[in-house]
Amino acid sequence: MSEIIASYNQAEYFVDEIGQPIRVGEINAEVENLLQKFNASSWSFITAWNPLSVEFSAEENFRRNHKLKEDLTDYRIFEGEGRDSQGLWTPERSFLILGISRSQAKNLGVKYGQRAILFGEKNKPCELVETFFTKGNCEIIRREKTAFLCSRKVSASVVLKCYDWAIAQREAGNCVISGFHSQIERDVLHYLLKGSQPIIVALARGLKKQLEPELTEPLEKGRLLIISPFADKINRVSRENALIRNRMMIDLADKLTVGFAETGGMTEKLIEKCPAKTEFIR
Repeated sequence: MSEIIASYNQAEYFVDEIGQPIRVGEINAEVENLLQKFNASSWSFITAWNPLSVEFSAEENFRRNHKLKEDLTDYRIFEGEGRDSQGLWTPERSFLILGISRSQAKNLGVKYGQRAILFGEKNKPCELVETFFTKGNCEIIRREKTAFLCSRKVSASVVLKCYDWAIAQREAGNCVISGFHSQIERDVLHYLLKGSQPIIVALARGLKKQLEPELTEPLEKGRLLIISPFADKINRVSRENALIRNRMMIDLADKLTVGFAETGGMTEKLIEKCPAKTEFIR
């Protein structure tokens, strides 16, 4: 993936309303003028095209960018395009966003599955900020995905229903994305691994240097994708990181299946924001 990041570092990023392209490591005078004009101190350049650097159809990319634009109503934005001079990737329609903070920009990058975003502050060179880290078969991101969440405290009857659900997903060849962190989630992973369908493991820490033994074969066979919004230096799971990871899963997934949501717990609060794509295991 270093080649992809290198290509992003070398690319040129154009804003429709200004002539001088934005380049990593440089201060763009015309962007500085926009910051001055609109009384902003920071900016970012973000696209929703081609999550994980996997090429999607033009129709899907424009749909994703439309959704991103809906998330930018609180900012002054200008449309633009990222272009790779080496021809390694197709030009990507993007947005220059004024007045956005680094953390807000990174969150948007994660939400739309972007490996990196551009970020800059007034009178400072443009930075390429990595936002998404992967191991395994990134082509799996094209598949329809169901996120699985379950609170830690569950009854025995719920546990059995989750097992049945996992077996049904496996037999149907459905792609499931989950943190597979709690005991019930690890049990669900156990049943999923017995099949041949793709699986996405979402981490609430940086990518591990050494995989669990049961993940080695699926990784080698190309049916496993491991993703994280955290750099390698983040090597512990915290409640805050788990929340970021779970939001990422929900954003990437087409559907959300909940084994059980404890009243007042993290899972219940998360699913309140996406009722349209949530179903409970009954």
